Amino acid sequence: MDYKVYDDFEEMISDILRDLQPGVLMTRDRPYNGQKHTYEGESGKQLVEGLTKRDIADCIAKGFLSAYNNEAVQEAVRTGTWQYSDLYSKGSFDPIAGIQNAIYEIEQMCKKLKIKK
Repeated sequence: MDYKVYDDFEEMISDILRDLQPGVLMTRDRPYNGQKHTYEGESGKQLVEGLTKRDIADCIAKGFLSAYNNEAVQEAVRTGTWQYSDLYSKGSFDPIAGIQNAIYEIEQMCKKLKIKK
């Protein structure tokens, strides 16, 4: 992947702010210009093969549940007793953390199933 090297600090900040603005098109062809280890960076290019749709749905649900500020939900996630209905629990929710947690859960399932990168 090619990265732009900036000599002009203001140009760099301008590009960063442009990329972070609401309304930036979330198209599949947008650049992977986030931190290298995140889904917005180099790591985000990894294709996921070998998981079923249910596997991925479980990872998304568990990731979202991990982002709830609700002790009962957190306990269900820790003990593995969570259910899809827990997604309707009350408590504050951080959607960005939910996405990050879901990606983490997908990576963990790939490791558990020994799916190669």
